[in-house]
Amino acid sequence: MIDLLILAAISLLLGIRLFTLLGKGNVHKIHKHKNVRTCGEADQYSNVCINEAAPKIKDVELKLEQAKNPLAKLKILDSKFNIKDFSAEIKKMYKEVLEAYAKGDTHALSKIANIEIMRKFAYPISVREENKYTCEISVDSIKGFEIDSVEISNLQAHVSVTIDAELVRYIEDAHGKVVSGNKTKVAKVRESWVLYKDFRSSTKHWQLIKTGDLFA
Repeated sequence: MIDLLILAAISLLLGIRLFTLLGKGNVHKIHKHKNVRTCGEADQYSNVCINEAAPKIKDVELKLEQAKNPLAKLKILDSKFNIKDFSAEIKKMYKEVLEAYAKGDTHALSKIANIEIMRKFAYPISVREENKYTCEISVDSIKGFEIDSVEISNLQAHVSVTIDAELVRYIEDAHGKVVSGNKTKVAKVRESWVLYKDFRSSTKHWQLIKTGDLFA
């Protein structure tokens, strides 16, 4: 009986000792890493998001001050930036915006444009829906694309561009009668857009924040 009690006491002491050792190790690890999260985990935890690949902001700002060419500044913010890809991205955006606007697809537009542009789109779309009008916009071709200006502040870029396009645009009523535009005539239009991108965020796409008269 005494032997059993002694064995039980030894087992209890060993158990307490192991728990103490393992517990300390785990607590040490938790305290050591509690504020270190990947950027993907940052949304789930109120901790610091550490992106080892991101350049130091001070170094970037210094390079921006030294760069005189606006396009060179964009290259500093995004080492992969080039005119060809940027032009292709904005031309694609132009077609997507016109298509979504014609269809009244506010969900698709909200992924491209900011709230001010959405307000600008909302009224003509609602008028068309109320009158049961159908809008058709078909981009025949984009003849020209030009970057007019680049403004950078606090690692945020505003790029003004001019787009020259040829398109067919018209609006029909519920009976198929054209109430605006022309079904067969190709119209030449010139649009001035402003694109925005915050290089401090993880977003990869530019956002439309200003359009010209096409959507007036």
